[in-house]
Amino acid sequence: GYTGPNIPGVGVVGEWLAAHLPVDVRPGVMHGDFHFGNVLIRRDRPAVAAMVDWELATIGDPLLDLGHLLATWPANDGIGVSVAAPGLPSRDDVIERYAAQVPRPLDDLLWYRVLACYRL
Repeated sequence: GYTGPNIPGVGVVGEWLAAHLPVDVRPGVMHGDFHFGNVLIRRDRPAVAAMVDWELATIGDPLLDLGHLLATWPANDGIGVSVAAPGLPSRDDVIERYAAQVPRPLDDLLWYRVLACYRL
């Protein structure tokens, strides 16, 4: 059978993830496919109108949604899977805004960002 693609280093990433599992997991509702393409923006002002594509929604740590968003967030830094989009906040700004809105520690955010990239 098909064993999948041979991606150099993917095993090392998997080992790192297994060795650094988050200790403080706080389950909540997760979107499951949280990225910019699933956000509808209002036409009249810069605000979110809706989130779409909820078929992967589940209960888990919502930090994985944030990790996935950050992995796919348009940026110029060469990290991620998207291209630049002028006028958007930086990834650091997204993290700051999330932290200001959500009463959840972000200590394990790196792990969720790595997992999001690993899944992609």
